[in-house]
This record gives sequence, structure tokens and C-alpha cells, in this order.
Amino acid sequence: MAPDGKVTRRGDGGVTLNGEAVEPDYLMSVPGPRGLVTNGKEGGTGKGGFGVEGGWQSSRVTPPGADSLLDYDTVINGVRREPNGRVVGAVGSHLIANWRPRGTSATRGLSAIHDLATGAVQATAACDADTTEYDADLPRPTNLAEVRPAVSPNGRYLGKGGAVYDLTTGRGICTGGESDAKKITLNAVGDDGTAYGVAGEDKPRTPVAVSARAGSAQPLPKAMSTPDAIAQGAGVFVTYAGTDTLRLIVLRPRK
Repeated sequence: MAPDGKVTRRGDGGVTLNGEAVEPDYLMSVPGPRGLVTNGKEGGTGKGGFGVEGGWQSSRVTPPGADSLLDYDTVINGVRREPNGRVVGAVGSHLIANWRPRGTSATRGLSAIHDLATGAVQATAACDADTTEYDADLPRPTNLAEVRPAVSPNGRYLGKGGAVYDLTTGRGICTGGESDAKKITLNAVGDDGTAYGVAGEDKPRTPVAVSARAGSAQPLPKAMSTPDAIAQGAGVFVTYAGTDTLRLIVLRPRK
């Protein structure tokens, strides 16, 4: 489907990304101002590239520290070149993508925030971002995979998984990289670059605050509730009554 709403059938190939005909990734396809942004075919590298048919392609918006194309041995058919990069989430006018870093010694990965309209790199972090699960169900508080990426009200900061990205400086910070550290999942981020979420995948989870400026995570009192979203001048808290009833509480900060 084109931005003007015109639908063109292209057979089984679907779309052409980075010079290859592929089926759109039905789990990660994002409507953008210049068409549908989707992933390419995932091959031996676990990436496969992404982009907009007839528009920008991941091979032309590679972040620093990564190569646009990767070589991998198919064993049967020899070495093949494959586009790098894979979209793992989106929020507002931003895409979140994971990239395989340059060099074989890199172990933590590389994630980048891209402009949805142009693909331009807005920020990077030296870790992979969690993949967001998209579905039409009511979000379940026990499923951390359903936590969406968050953008601060002023649009400067973006939180995804355990990482916070500064879209002004282009710098992202990662948390929970140590072998004995609990996994951090962030729900909301404020205008000062402080993101809030929880540490640990099993209950009881520990509320935490992560500073994009300091680059560190701080545990909060166990009885404290962290916001599920932050709006201009207010925090939004989600509570559940039973399994199917969701309630929103909006609180303004004390003056």
C-alpha cells in the first residue's frame, strides 16, 4: 500500500528491500509517511535488513559501528551476503532496530533509533533492544514483553527495555549488562531523562529509576509504584481489577 492509499498486488514476493523480493514481516510492519516499513528475510545472521519499498533502505542508514552488509557461510551454497539490521519496535515517529556490530569480538550487540520517515539514525546504544510484542489484547501486568517503548513528553528521550536514548545527543545507555544483574524493563521516561520501571522478571520485582545523563540504575523503595507513562505535567498509573478490567490513575507531581 502506497502513502496515497493505492494498493498494488505484487504476487508472492511482497516487497523489495535492499534489492531482494521478500514477504513483509507480519510481526513487525510499521505504517510510515513514505510507506510500510518492514523487515527483510531473516537469514544466517539473524538480521536481514529493513526499509520502505521504493524509499529508504537499511543499507543506506547504517549506524556507526556496524556494516551495511554481512557475510555468512550457508554451508551448502557457500558464503552469502545479507543486509544488516532488524526492526524490533516503534513508537511515534521513531523505529528501534538491532544491528550486528562490526567485528567478531562484539558480544553486547548494537541498537539504534531511526527516524520513521527517512531512516536517519537518531541515537545508538551498545546493547540489543528487546523486541516488542504487538497484539490487540489487553496488556497483562505479568508479561513484560508487552511493555511498549516510551518517549518523554518533550520528545528528547526514548526508553526501550533496559536502555534510554537521548535523541538530542545521539547517546544511549544500557543497563543490566552484568552477568548477575536483574533484567530491567522501563515503562516511562520524563523530560529530565529519568526513566522508571522494574528490575527482575519474576515477582517480587524491584522498582527502579534509570538516568540517561548519569547512565546508572537506582533501586527505589519496594512499596513505591512507578508510572506506566508520563504525560506533560502528570504521571499515568495502571491498575487492574481482576483479569479484564483496567483502570488509569493520573497524578500531578507535588509542588
